Amino acid sequence: MRAFRLWDGNVTVNHAQREVRSVFRLNPDAVYALLLVEVVRRRLGCPEYPARLEVLKRSEALHWAINESLYYLISNELKLIEKSLEKRKSSRTLRLCELYGDDCESGAPDKRVMIAHAGLQKEFVLVDPCNKQLRCTDDAENLLDRCGLLISQRD
Repeated sequence: MRAFRLWDGNVTVNHAQREVRSVFRLNPDAVYALLLVEVVRRRLGCPEYPARLEVLKRSEALHWAINESLYYLISNELKLIEKSLEKRKSSRTLRLCELYGDDCESGAPDKRVMIAHAGLQKEFVLVDPCNKQLRCTDDAENLLDRCGLLISQRD
């Protein structure tokens, strides 16, 4: 809203000449992205980290509204984690690959794998079975940057 007020405060409307002038210009894609972020923030509230599995599951309807393919990817990943937690009882935090009973390679984050698994590349996700929380093994922004998925602000 602050961005809108800044833009609105710098708009001059000349009714006689049917003209609108502004020092600032709005990028429609940026406005859409800002509105989308605001809708997500209102729907989910303040994000918590580490993220609880139940909170992530509650956001499934939001993913459906944004992109049906994304919904199926995320739903599938969350169901796999949930089923694996039911099968494998553990009291310690595990990497997702350990929870699945897979080998845990220490490679780099992979863009294709991150996309295919909704950002939950099994080598880089920690699961706390006691409170069903998920978090990254490293700084999430660093992981996204290393695999080329970080969306950064352009000059």
